[in-house]
Amino acid sequence: MDARVPRFSDSGTVFLKLFMKTDLYTGLYVPRGDRPLTAEEAETRRIAQDLKIPTAESIEFAAPLMAALIDGPCWLIPVPASNMTVTANLALAQAIARPIEGARVSCAIARKHAVESSRVRQFRGERRLTLEDHGFIRVGGPLRALPAYFVDNVITTGTTITACRRALGWGTGLAFALVNKPHRASSSRAWHGLPGSMVLRERSAAAPLMTIRVARVI
Repeated sequence: MDARVPRFSDSGTVFLKLFMKTDLYTGLYVPRGDRPLTAEEAETRRIAQDLKIPTAESIEFAAPLMAALIDGPCWLIPVPASNMTVTANLALAQAIARPIEGARVSCAIARKHAVESSRVRQFRGERRLTLEDHGFIRVGGPLRALPAYFVDNVITTGTTITACRRALGWGTGLAFALVNKPHRASSSRAWHGLPGSMVLRERSAAAPLMTIRVARVI
């Protein structure tokens, strides 16, 4: 057995991180038209859009913040764009992986076909893409049982990440930003494993990073 891969008996944290569904993000902004963006939201939106290109500046800014939300060993899986390419999210995933010991990048999810973006469909007054519409499939060989993070620039409704999770079998969304409706929760949560305990780290729009210890899972 690879010594770098934690055993399930080492801590309940590993089991939890394999199957947690709480998506992680570093910032948020409200959808276009909801209200004027704050200066911070506008900057977050600009960087999120630049990550779709991607620009070196946006990756240099976003990758360390996203890496701080997770630890290794783990899989970083770039989410394919609507045109089936992974170029932008692959570059982001590789940059996130560099400072994390044991982080591995795998293009384990692909689209069977290109799709029209939900944003374009929304502008025409049509429904967003469903889980089935995304057409995600698992590709490549088997993966070790490690926490998996689906890397994307933004999370909106969460349907894309849910479709990725369905295709792979497990995993958590890891995005630079959440496009946040005013009534939705505005925090990011990540379980960070420490010997004998679990740590829940919560980042909110109005408060600094907080660390809360909770009981060990048996």
